Amino acid sequence: MANIFTVIGLGAFGRAAALQLQQLGNHVIGVDINPKMVDEVKDDLSHVVIADGTNRELLGEINVLQCKGVLVSIGDSLEASLLCVSMLKSLGVGNIWAKANTTAHHAILSDMGVRHIVHPETSMGKRVAQKMNLPLVKDMIRLSDEYLVTVLDIPTNTSMALHEWAGGHDAVDILALYRHGQLTTPSVNEYLLAGDRIIVCSTGKGLNNLMKKMGLK
Repeated sequence: MANIFTVIGLGAFGRAAALQLQQLGNHVIGVDINPKMVDEVKDDLSHVVIADGTNRELLGEINVLQCKGVLVSIGDSLEASLLCVSMLKSLGVGNIWAKANTTAHHAILSDMGVRHIVHPETSMGKRVAQKMNLPLVKDMIRLSDEYLVTVLDIPTNTSMALHEWAGGHDAVDILALYRHGQLTTPSVNEYLLAGDRIIVCSTGKGLNNLMKKMGLK
């Protein structure tokens, strides 16, 4: 049985999150007070509602308690965002995700007990900076302050075995090789080919040193 999520606020961020949740095989309820926003996603989400997300009666009718999670993505109105979160908590919703626009907004949400607070612009800024610094990085996930997992595209001018590439770098581990649609655990003697993609676990410094060794930075 598919999970059910509710996204309240269908601006650019909320819409993207709702569509992705739907594409991942979930049922998604989209809520926005703006009919235009709702109309843009009505054919792509399981259910849409034109309504004020701060309306406690509406939230009860949607039965938000059935949802695995609720994302509050109300635009620029701090009051509306906080009121919506307050209504959700009063109804007993535990897994609340909320978009914060400012540090003050974040602090208040945190004081209200919201554990999952997102800053879309800050997160996107970091991702852009990562791409600017390492253009061949396809994606990056930070595991801790020290370690990160990186998906790295291999360029056409590379001809080096993995043991040559990663040898001597204790802070670098090659987790997987993606080639021709297949994901494998490569041997140390595997040669990288144009179009390959590898998944690396490393420190930030280790990744930078590795890229320099390959002449990619």
